[in-house]
Amino acid sequence: MTDLTFDTGLPANVDAERTLLGAILLDNMAFYEVQEVGIKADDFSLDSHRRIFLRMMDLADTSHTIDIQTLAYELDRNKERDTIGGMAYLASLTEGLPRRPVIREYLRIVRDKALARRLMIISNEAISRAADGMETAEQIAAGMSEQILNAGARVNAGGKMVSETIVDAANQFEKDADSPSGEILGAHLLTPEIDRVTAGLMGEELCILAGRPSSGKTEAGLQIALKNARRGLRVHFQSLEMRTQQLHRRLWRLMAGIPVSAMRDPRCLTPDQRQAVRFAQEELADLPICIDDTHELTVTDFRSRAVLAAKRWKADLMIVDYAQLLLVPRARNIIDAAPKQAETLRHIARDYCRMVALAQIRRAPPMDLNRYPDVEDILGSSAFEQAAQVILMLHRSRQEKQYTGEDFCFLGKMRELQDLRSFGISAQKWGEFKDRYDEAREAPSSRNWQAERD
Repeated sequence: MTDLTFDTGLPANVDAERTLLGAILLDNMAFYEVQEVGIKADDFSLDSHRRIFLRMMDLADTSHTIDIQTLAYELDRNKERDTIGGMAYLASLTEGLPRRPVIREYLRIVRDKALARRLMIISNEAISRAADGMETAEQIAAGMSEQILNAGARVNAGGKMVSETIVDAANQFEKDADSPSGEILGAHLLTPEIDRVTAGLMGEELCILAGRPSSGKTEAGLQIALKNARRGLRVHFQSLEMRTQQLHRRLWRLMAGIPVSAMRDPRCLTPDQRQAVRFAQEELADLPICIDDTHELTVTDFRSRAVLAAKRWKADLMIVDYAQLLLVPRARNIIDAAPKQAETLRHIARDYCRMVALAQIRRAPPMDLNRYPDVEDILGSSAFEQAAQVILMLHRSRQEKQYTGEDFCFLGKMRELQDLRSFGISAQKWGEFKDRYDEAREAPSSRNWQAERD
């Protein structure tokens, strides 16, 4: 590997680090201020300062007072007192400091210098890996992107007083309360009845839309993308399974109302149907939908693309088809990969952009093809259930292996709604899911679907 050095050294402010350590010795509450902003032992530039802070952490973890004597004892126990400069150096840390020093500015300095060092080290590693030529530039860039994001995440501020945040929260509440009753608050979720019950997918929420193979997950995802784009929301569709051209044809079919069987071979279309497809193409060209069909993405690659889509393209909604196709290095199977996949989806939804992630459900037993799905049937269910605010599950009823058209969408989880329910839906000939019940008939929420499942 190429040997690279920094001619000017790494950025540091030793005096600010000494002030923080001395402040902790004078007032142990300063230790919790340091921890609150995310400063860790490796954020100190000197090895002696890192060792001192680690021993302070040991004392705090065991509820002991942190002072010169207890700290010296801990250093002795770990045979580190002479390494850090002995008692004389510990005593010098508090020299010139007031009894209760204000450390906010020193926290900022130490944190900033630590981030600068990490960025330089990350850049150095990227240069070395590029010089080796053992990896592609895209692989190096993806790895560096995650490291840079993680480095930045460590310097985020801690909690805030309610008085600082209540105004924004109250304003948003009033805005939601004054919204027209005929509109949903969040992003559309499949059908009007589902929107009515859920009020849509809110900002910072993750929805898992799960289904067995061939249950219409991709069709549902495209329908959600189309309905929200028509409302003016910017939709980023990450397809890990289908190519962009395939998705275009499916969108044209949805928009033009062309039967699935006819659209597979365009030569079978009537002149009116071809004209309807052209109109759909014109409308789609003006809709704010971005499709990325890059496949075999690792969770790191996907996270980088999602963050860029949210920050640069200002995406309002992301749709992933489908979650279990995200690659997790060193994961031995789907179950091992699920926690990292779910964590990545949750992180993006919470910090960058709300998300609908499609997911696979285990196939139904051959002797019970109409068994209703449950959350536990999702591959890696526990991880995805913990990460999601909303879980919807598609089910296509069959009779003698033929679809009956009487489908269901089960609400498997919604944090604000304990009364889980089913929605009667029907897949139209052109793939669109619609509500199967109208207002004159029994509402799907009143069906005893739990008893039917059991």
